[in-house]
Order: sequence, then structure tokens, then C-alpha cells
Amino acid sequence: MAKALTGAALTKLKADPNKRLEIPDAVLPGLFLIIQPTGRKAWALRYRHKGKPRKLTLGNYLAGADEKKAGEELKKVRREAGDILESVRAGADPAAEKQETRKAAKAEAEDQSLLFKNVAADFIDKYHRHKKKNRYADWVETLFANHVTPKWGEKHISEITDTDVRHLINKIDAAGKHVMANRVFTALSTFFDWCAKPKNGIPVTSSPMDGMEKSYDETPRERVLTDDEIRWFWKAATKHGQPFGHMFKVLLLTGQRRTEAAAMTTKEIDGADWVIPGSRTKNGRDNVVPISTAVQDVLDDVKRLKTKAGYIFSTTGETYATGWSRATKAIAKSMLEMAREETKDPEFSIDHWTLHDLRRTAASGMARLRIRPHVIEAVLNHSSGIIRGIAAIYNRYDYYEEKQAALDAWGRYVDELVTGKPADNVIPMARA
Repeated sequence: MAKALTGAALTKLKADPNKRLEIPDAVLPGLFLIIQPTGRKAWALRYRHKGKPRKLTLGNYLAGADEKKAGEELKKVRREAGDILESVRAGADPAAEKQETRKAAKAEAEDQSLLFKNVAADFIDKYHRHKKKNRYADWVETLFANHVTPKWGEKHISEITDTDVRHLINKIDAAGKHVMANRVFTALSTFFDWCAKPKNGIPVTSSPMDGMEKSYDETPRERVLTDDEIRWFWKAATKHGQPFGHMFKVLLLTGQRRTEAAAMTTKEIDGADWVIPGSRTKNGRDNVVPISTAVQDVLDDVKRLKTKAGYIFSTTGETYATGWSRATKAIAKSMLEMAREETKDPEFSIDHWTLHDLRRTAASGMARLRIRPHVIEAVLNHSSGIIRGIAAIYNRYDYYEEKQAALDAWGRYVDELVTGKPADNVIPMARA
């Protein structure tokens, strides 16, 4: 015979290791406590709908051995069960409704369009390629493909938690790739913010990265190649050959960004100028780079492939060359071999450098040649600095002659370092 459950009685109920127990509540017929052989306890409610028996699980028993909490939980469960029975008398079938809700949730979870790999592809297409004019689309796509999609590709977007994000970022950081960890952090933060906007139709109400901060504090790099390093770099790049050796030389001679130089096409060469369209520059503005004699010599030495795409630094002609990291390491290795042979010091070392350091070296070199800061800003196509406001709108050909003179002087200086022959019209400067 069923007895009225109490808080005290609930705390004393024990599991039977051999069978599942159902303890009914005499106060509210249909309500009972299930006790599994494992000791797990849960509340359930039995009722009939259109003559058919139904069972609805209400939730786990949470009070444990605390008599007061057990009594409070019992009152709460009775109220909830009473409300459900009222709805049953009104014609509802809550067990069936719960089952349908679960089916709908499962169907949504199985929806392929909401897997991370597909949502990410949609994000890159709609946010970067469309709104950002393709400037970072390829970069973000590669970033996700290398660091995120292999882990989360088949995961439903709504299942990704802050713990998942921290684990992913920390693993990259632990591998010593601190800057890359920050890049992935930034890309994912933008991605989840986009997902959380209702207009994008993704079932995510907030970003799992809300309140999270980058794990690595980046200190701005100040690495600049010395004159000897420039000379070794040039010779190593020549030895490496195309496409990377030539491309890296152009980076040093022009001070442009690596993706801007890597994706250079024949269509962008306009007479004596290299015109980088705003769709490929960081600040979205066209950048006219006067082609110095030194740059022209490098371009003339490139064996070009005649294709529709017209990429200059390419192995196929249809896509621009990638794999910069491997080429950088190979050239750095050659530089070190040359340096040790020249210095006769087997322990001689060269500090680590990156392709962006070539851009910094060009800027520093022009400054040492006493090129005015605003001209260097114009050469680098900086969006900040001295060129601001309305003047920036009309900046496409501003300082053209000054930029031409600066790049010519810098090119001649590099040539002097490489050949050992004094160049004409180069303002002397102290060696690094």
C-alpha cells in the first residue's frame, strides 16, 4: 500500500542492487520515485491519455541525504506533477509533447547545415568574401582548416562551449604557437559574434567566448635585418630561386605585405607602376607602388607562366605560390651557412626573422636614408600616421614622386650591399 512520502522518508530510501524500485506517493496518485540499482534516483509521473498509459520523467532527485532539502524538493515536485495532471485532464499529453520536442532537437542536431564546418564555410562566404571584399577570406579559411575544423568539423554549432574554445586555444598555445593562438582566438571571436546575430539564422543566442581574453600578450616585433643580413638574404634568395626567392626580394625592395606581393598579377603592372587594388590591401585603398630599377630587374628574371589568372609568383600560373614558411626556413638556413663561412665562426648565429621583418627592414632602411616619415607611410600604405582624413581619400597618387625617389634610393642601396659597388645618388648612412 502506498504511503505518503516525506522528506525524512526520502533520505532513508535505499537502492536494491538486484532490481529497479518504484516508490509511489499516496498524496498525489501517479507520482513516484524511481530508484535504479546503481542508486540513481529520479521523479516520474504516470497518467492515462485517451485510455492509454503514459509515463513522464520529471527530473533527477537532487536533495541527497538532507531532510530539509528533500522536503522542499518533494513539495516542488508535487506542485509540478499536479499542474501536469491538470493539463492532462484538459486534453494534453505532456509525455508525447516531450518526445516530439526531443525528436525536433535531435533533427536539428543532425541538420548538416548546422555542423561547424558548414556554418564556418557560410560565415567565410557571407562575412568575409561579401562584406570584407575577400581581403581575409582565404586567410581565415586556411586558419580554420588547419586549426579548428579538424577538431570541430562534425560538431553541432550549438554544442560548442567555452570549455571547447579554451581547450583548442590552449593546445595551440602549449605547442609554442603563441601568436597563432591569438589569431585563432580573434577569428573565432568574430565568427561566434556573427553566429549570435539573429539575422544570420544560426541557433546560437550568445558567443561562448563572451568574457574570454587572449592567453598571450604580444609584444610588437622590432626585428630589422642588418646590412650583412640583407646581403646574405639576397644571395640566399637568389640561390633559392623562383617563385619564393623572387617574391621575397620584392618584399624587401617595396616594403609591401606578403599577401600583396604573393598575389601580384600581370594585370596589376601598369607601365612603371604596380597598382595593388583596394580589394587586396589591408586598409581597402588602392596602392600605387612605383617600380624601381631593382624591382624591375627581379620581375624581369621571373619565368612567367601565361595563364588567365596571370599570377607572377606561381608554380602553376592559376594560383599564387603558398608555403612561405618552408621557403623562409630554407633561405634562413642558407643565410646562416653563408654567414658562418664568411666569418669563419661555426658558432655564428642569426636571430630569427619573418617575412614581415622584411617590410620593417625596408621602412627602417628608408628612414636611415633620411626619407621623410610621411613618404615612408605612403610607401607602406599605412591607414594611420601622418596621412589622415580627407587627404587620405585622394591619396592614390599623392606623394608619387616622393615614393618613387624613396624606392629608387632604397633599391640602389640594397644593390650596393649585394654587389659591393657604390651606387649613384645614394645618401650615405651608418651601417647597422
